[in-house]
Amino acid sequence: MAKHGLRPYSYPEIVSSWQFMDYLLRHGRTYPHHSIVSTIKARQHGFNDCMDIEAMFDAIFARLQQERILPPA
Repeated sequence: MAKHGLRPYSYPEIVSSWQFMDYLLRHGRTYPHHSIVSTIKARQHGFNDCMDIEAMFDAIFARLQQERILPPA
């Protein structure tokens, strides 16, 4: 941390819950659990916006680097 001048945050201070990631990665499961996700119903109800996931992560990582939570690339 000192090498890059990072601020001293612990994981719980940055991420409030890992439950979604545990579910997504099937933590503790010994059998496959498939997820089928459709956006059709959301779009039928007027939620038509979309976001480029790569651009979103680039923005998140850039912000975390600006706030000195992650070291520069």
